[in-house]
Amino acid sequence: MNKGLLVSILLLLSGGATAQESPDWFLKAIKTETPDQLSYYFHVSEGCPFTEEKTIPVVEGVFIRSRIKPTPNDWRTAPLYLSISIECLSLETMLHPIYNLYIAFGRRNPYPAILYDYRFGALGLNDEDSIMQTLKTSVEAAATEYLRANFDL
Repeated sequence: MNKGLLVSILLLLSGGATAQESPDWFLKAIKTETPDQLSYYFHVSEGCPFTEEKTIPVVEGVFIRSRIKPTPNDWRTAPLYLSISIECLSLETMLHPIYNLYIAFGRRNPYPAILYDYRFGALGLNDEDSIMQTLKTSVEAAATEYLRANFDL
């Protein structure tokens, strides 16, 4: 496939970030009794040019700067968690990987487990530093909505 065509398709699919208000149902869904902490689930695919160990400080740094205590190991039992997944596809003919950054709030309890269909993230083709910046920006957007839902801001 032509590289230019692939990049054009990715740009059309990715869409731009918008500064729109979150819907009320979403803000109610992410309201929690322990707003000063938030659990998270993290996954980085093997095709990415970095590991989870390199990206976790980015995520936890956003939480800490937002005065949210990160609790990564209890996402299975926490009333609310942030699911973060980065899938990458590296091709020999391309300098940088194609990536899909998927970030959404979810819960496992009470059953059934769900991810709320209001996501943060991006789809693109870029180098490692740019993907890390996109990760940081996307987690910041999610943290901002979490703070809006849980505090009078």
